[in-house]
Amino acid sequence: MLRLGPALILAALVTTSCGLCGEDVIQTAISPDKKYSATYLFRSCGATTSFVPIVRIARTGVAGIFREPKVLASIRDPTEGLEMRWTAKRELLIACPMCPPNHRFWIKEHAWEDVKVRYELGGASSIP
Repeated sequence: MLRLGPALILAALVTTSCGLCGEDVIQTAISPDKKYSATYLFRSCGATTSFVPIVRIARTGVAGIFREPKVLASIRDPTEGLEMRWTAKRELLIACPMCPPNHRFWIKEHAWEDVKVRYELGGASSIP
């Protein structure tokens, strides 16, 4: 009799842990001291879901296995684009010029490690 139990379990773990979501990177910005990387991307998890714009941050040069990237922001309406730039070594500006001032985010973090995150909603963006 064949012993396929452990092999089947391992195969199932490898194929399902890869995730079914795709990501399209729109912009990556490295902090002035090159310690952090902020990434603006669209995530899609299949035909029945819409694209979700998110901004995440990670330490540069550190593999994700040691420290997972942190999602800082995610807006509800994928037609309203985000913009981002570093305004200082430890300050990231995330702007959404098309969002109304009272726009609700799915996720809206104001800090991560020693990085401060500011938001600008509605009106003209100060990001060139």
